[in-house]
Amino acid sequence: MTDRPIKLTIAALGGQGGGVLADWLIEIAEAEDYIAQSTSVPGVAQRTGATIYYLEFFPRAAAERAGRAPILALMPVPGDVDCVIASELAEAGRAIQRGLDSRSHDADLVDAPQFCRGRKECDGAGGRRL
Repeated sequence: MTDRPIKLTIAALGGQGGGVLADWLIEIAEAEDYIAQSTSVPGVAQRTGATIYYLEFFPRAAAERAGRAPILALMPVPGDVDCVIASELAEAGRAIQRGLDSRSHDADLVDAPQFCRGRKECDGAGGRRL
């Protein structure tokens, strides 16, 4: 197989909707004929970080052409994630510290309204590209 899966990481603290978002993305991917997998590793407290949800999506048609199912990972590999979504700026920093972002092929999305407090203007609607 020459196609590679789409790899996405969501970092969210409890109650911030990371699990709901992961479930929605899996449902959307499967409806669009992708093979989808999701795993999560819960954080234990605010000081040690968020729950990490890791999702991979692979086109079913590509798997059928290859004649076998893709092998999908259970955890993100540093430098090999296409998109990192973080619920707040601190979690985005932790994801970068873990090396999850890759400047060659990724997008980092952060919902960080606290970053904009005290400023007269904030780029975007609460989110910033890292």
